Amino acid sequence: MKRVKELCKAFVFSVMAVPMLTSCVDNDGSGNAGFSHVIGSDVFANTHSSEYMFYSMGNWNMNIISGNEFAELRKTSGSGYVLNTVPVVFKENLTGSRRFVSFHVQDVAEKKAYMEFSVSQYATRGDGSFGNAPLATKIEGSDGSVVNMGYDDYKRPTYVKITKDNNVLHDIVFRYPTDTTMTAHSEGSILRGRVNTGYQPSMLVSDNDTVGYESNGAGLGFAYNLEYHKKGGEIQRAAILLKEYPETPDSEIKFDSLKYQHRGTDGTFLEKLKIEMSVNSNRHQSVDANQLLFGVEHCNPYALVALFRSARCSNVFAVAKSANGNYTVETELNGDKSVKAMTVTDKQGKKITYTFTY
Repeated sequence: MKRVKELCKAFVFSVMAVPMLTSCVDNDGSGNAGFSHVIGSDVFANTHSSEYMFYSMGNWNMNIISGNEFAELRKTSGSGYVLNTVPVVFKENLTGSRRFVSFHVQDVAEKKAYMEFSVSQYATRGDGSFGNAPLATKIEGSDGSVVNMGYDDYKRPTYVKITKDNNVLHDIVFRYPTDTTMTAHSEGSILRGRVNTGYQPSMLVSDNDTVGYESNGAGLGFAYNLEYHKKGGEIQRAAILLKEYPETPDSEIKFDSLKYQHRGTDGTFLEKLKIEMSVNSNRHQSVDANQLLFGVEHCNPYALVALFRSARCSNVFAVAKSANGNYTVETELNGDKSVKAMTVTDKQGKKITYTFTY
């Protein structure tokens, strides 16, 4: 269980040590200059800024060797014998591919003392979608359901509202007071949490509600829960088992199985499913289309807008098999590979078609 929890935490935050290449003065040099390892992380396609820290024994200058078309230094020199913080501003990565920026730090007095390091900017945003994926603003279901969403300039969700037959199921407003914190305002409750460079939390908590990742204690494979607890005892729990561990944030997340439980005032809805994925990617639009598998009544709104990307399968489901029947999913795509329409047929043969607007 401890190993699973550690892996989950590492994957959720994706905080990686920056690759380093350091060179200090030779033995015949002055010996009064040198650099420590850099503290910092790689960034996501929608990360607008990050900071990198290092210790220098001498005054230094810094420049970008390659990647200055999308990265900009906000500090190019500094003093020695201090822990330096260097802000870097990034442009959105709309290329669909991972890219790198390389830095050179040079001691002013001792030319033999220098340091070089690289930072990568992922092809995907913090929410798991590609950096060039369109933003879904509305989803309309043939069952009378409507989902409305908004975003800010950094492609972060600002609200999600889910209704069915004009009854409000969820109405949540998201705010980002700093680059490392966020809040979710829902039904008079304010959930708060820390976020990584992709603006993704591992947990949002208030006095009444909690949503976030939990270890599920599975001893085989990479497994974890996404749980949503509300005041009064309502719980949504998705227990996920992956086929393999994603090596990087750009790696595909492939589901093996899913156990879903929703316990509310009207009883408990429970499904244990083996997942067959389609060839259609689930990363060409901002939202996680698979969250609509059971209808909006059982949809986790936080996962729908992909605030918890580890719970987002990178492919749209094709079939979800249970012991007493299957859910099937048919998907129609736009020219840019985003989901245009998705039809879900449940175990009783009932169909719901969802139409996506961007």
